[in-house]
Formats: sequence, structure tokens, C-alpha cells
Amino acid sequence: MAAGGGHLAGEARVIRAPKGGFVTRCDARAAGEGLRILGGGRLTRKDVVDPGAALEVLKKAGDPVSEDEPLARVFFSCHEGRWDEARPLLEGAFEIGEETLPPTLVIGSVGPRKRRDGA
Repeated sequence: MAAGGGHLAGEARVIRAPKGGFVTRCDARAAGEGLRILGGGRLTRKDVVDPGAALEVLKKAGDPVSEDEPLARVFFSCHEGRWDEARPLLEGAFEIGEETLPPTLVIGSVGPRKRRDGA
């Protein structure tokens, strides 16, 4: 972020909830691909990286949202045509459902570890 809370990128767009409900998923791969299109990464060594490209996620899985409420802000400096390509990926990264889903256990249970020596 630039001094005073500003951002280095020339453009800022908002990803909004298409309907009310709960954020049930945010697909990091789709969001990352959308940001890459806007200059936030590269596929080849010749691709130019935009240091001002960023995605600020405002709502996470489980959060309630109203229709048209901001889900994320996207910052970038490239021309409008890139936004048209990236927008469907960024908007599609968020899924809104009627009810919140319980958190998914990713690795295992949380609690005291059992020692290997049995003590």
C-alpha cells in the first residue's frame, strides 16, 4: 500500500455478491488466475508483472452477505481488455449459498499430540 492508505495500481474494481446468503467457497486458484491475467503473476519469463496488482478479499467462507455486497477489491494497472478477461474468473471464484457450511477438517484433529514413544 502506498503512503496514506492508497494503492499503487491505477484501477480498482469491486467483486460483488450476486445474491444474498453465505459465502460457501472462495476458489483461490480461480482468483489467482484472474489476478495473473491482470499482471499479478506470469506464466512465461517474458510476461511483465504489475507490482500494484492485488486482490483484497473482504468476505471469507462462512460470512453472511447481502445481494450486491462487496466480496473483494481488485487493483491493477493494465488496460480495460484484461479486466474483461479476468472478471469472470474473479467473480466465479466466490460461491454464495443459502446456508453456511461447517468448516472442513483439512489435516486432522486439533488437540494434544501423542508421543511416538507412548509416554
